[in-house]
Amino acid sequence: EKRRNIFKKYNEAFKDVKEIKIPIWENDIKSSCHNYVAKVENRDKLIEYLAKNDISSGVHYKPLYLHPVYKHIKAECPITDNVWKKLILLPLYPDMSNEEIEKVINFVKKFYSNK
Repeated sequence: EKRRNIFKKYNEAFKDVKEIKIPIWENDIKSSCHNYVAKVENRDKLIEYLAKNDISSGVHYKPLYLHPVYKHIKAECPITDNVWKKLILLPLYPDMSNEEIEKVINFVKKFYSNK
């Protein structure tokens, strides 16, 4: 339940930030909310900015053809290439304090308000 609450807090906080496309939340769907993955502009700069402020974030999903085991496959996937370069994984774990959640929210919003 704690993960769902954090997921909802993030969605509420980021819903009006035009550079962030929040994940879809449907009340009639029961998700484990094990990850919070959003589509953002300037992902790599945001990751760097968050890291400088002691917030761990990252890239969880990578196209299969970029993994070493598939390096022999020559693939052209322009839509996949475009989308995955915008996906970010924000901190989401049950032991997060309200202060930690607010810190993530505030720094993400601050990053985009300075653009």
